[in-house]
Amino acid sequence: MSKMILTHAFAAFVFIALAVYQPAAEGLMASLIFAAVSLEMGFVAQHTKKALFRVPAFLIWCFAYPHIFNVLLGIADLSWDSSVLWTAEGSGPFAAYLAALVFTLLAAVLSFRLFLKSVKLNRYLYYFLLPCFTLITSFFIVSSRHNPFAWSTFFNSPAEAFNQLLGQFAALNLPLFLGLTFIQLMLLILLGDD
Repeated sequence: MSKMILTHAFAAFVFIALAVYQPAAEGLMASLIFAAVSLEMGFVAQHTKKALFRVPAFLIWCFAYPHIFNVLLGIADLSWDSSVLWTAEGSGPFAAYLAALVFTLLAAVLSFRLFLKSVKLNRYLYYFLLPCFTLITSFFIVSSRHNPFAWSTFFNSPAEAFNQLLGQFAALNLPLFLGLTFIQLMLLILLGDD
């Protein structure tokens, strides 16, 4: 329970720091909100026994989790002037950005672990499903960066949505895709439970 309280305290601190210092990173607040939502859904899944709450929490988490990693892709759009960075005016926004970056990555790992604890997978199934999960997540992260998938298309015309997914797979940036998969695997394995 103390981890839940501390997590909310750190999240509040990071949100306040972003509001005060407003680092010039596009989509940073959205990534932070997605991280907080995925973390909340992980807490819901772990601390409730009813499927009535777990299933919607899992669906919301599946939507929010891939958006967390947009904060990593946003690094490419940033440039910090080193002469300003170490001044009082520049170090505040930079520190707020770093806090948001670290929090979003930790929230991704913690929310994933909370969901795993709630379903109690054995170790072998976990290590089988983990690469599948990270590959799927990386696909949605990379493909949504250039051509977002419209869920309305999936509900209106599943065949057209399938063709759209195949087109995104054909145009996939393979080095970025593999890099994000590796980063997720590294985070989820090294920061996971032993």
